[in-house]
Amino acid sequence: LQTALLLVRVAGSRIPGVSPHTSKQISAKERCTYKYLVHVEGLTYSLAQLPQALCGSLLFMSEYRYLTVFERAYRANGFYLPIAKPMYDKNAKAKGLEREKEVCANISDVFAWAEDSENGAKVENILRKSKEWVATEYSPKSISLYMLNVLIIHLLAAQL
Repeated sequence: LQTALLLVRVAGSRIPGVSPHTSKQISAKERCTYKYLVHVEGLTYSLAQLPQALCGSLLFMSEYRYLTVFERAYRANGFYLPIAKPMYDKNAKAKGLEREKEVCANISDVFAWAEDSENGAKVENILRKSKEWVATEYSPKSISLYMLNVLIIHLLAAQL
């Protein structure tokens, strides 16, 4: 596995994954070759975590103002490592270089923690539990049951 890949949502466009080596977008399949994925909030909606959930990569995620269903589940179950995020104004411009340096230092600290052999069992436990959860919750059976329940709810609502 390669070491890390940064996933960033930026103003007006979504960058699904940018290789630190080539500065080009890479596919969800190629992202699965990375041991760690860093995902930080931007200004657009993203489901970037979903296709790589079963890759075995550990997600580093910052606090978000808006959450997808997938992000809520990962947070509720502790399937990620928390990182700080830079502060931005309403135009998506960073509010000061010092804050960005703090964020980079924080990500480096979290990365060092994850790479520390003393924490290997904790990291593997997070990965194992997240894979099991995704395999169960996003299985064809679970998705079919969800769709059936949505149809029943709409049917009952139409009868009122």
